[in-house]
Amino acid sequence: MIELLGLAGGAIVRLFPTVLSFFKEGRDLKYELLRMDKQAELERLRYEQRKGEIAAIGDAGEQIAWAQALQDAMKSAVPEPLKDTGSRWLNFFNVLNTSVRPILTYWWCVLLVTVEKVFIILIAIQQKVALEQFRHMLVTDFDRGVIASIIGFWFVDRFLRGPGK
Repeated sequence: MIELLGLAGGAIVRLFPTVLSFFKEGRDLKYELLRMDKQAELERLRYEQRKGEIAAIGDAGEQIAWAQALQDAMKSAVPEPLKDTGSRWLNFFNVLNTSVRPILTYWWCVLLVTVEKVFIILIAIQQKVALEQFRHMLVTDFDRGVIASIIGFWFVDRFLRGPGK
């Protein structure tokens, strides 16, 4: 009987490290699984961040392209100074062609708007209207927009072209 107890005790003692290693391996595998889950979550976060960065770069690239196109359009809107072609008629048509925008600007700013504002003032004086009642009609939001457009066209264009151009 002692032999059987010794045999059983020896078998249990012999199997004990194997059972312990089985539990240890299960614990190690759980740890590896948890680590892999955390690594996958980190990679997902990196992916989302990188995707946001790429989208931001794309948006910035679109804005840069839009600004470049606007600058190119403004540069090409005003033609280069005229050169003598040698022909009186060609010179005349060149001057006529390049003077359309300035003439329209002067027509609008100097003549039409000035006449309109003078008429508003004359009518207000004739009807004895107080300045407070008609001052909002002298410079409207539309007028401000037109003035800003004209200043932008004539002066910002020169700035974008650079010095001496």
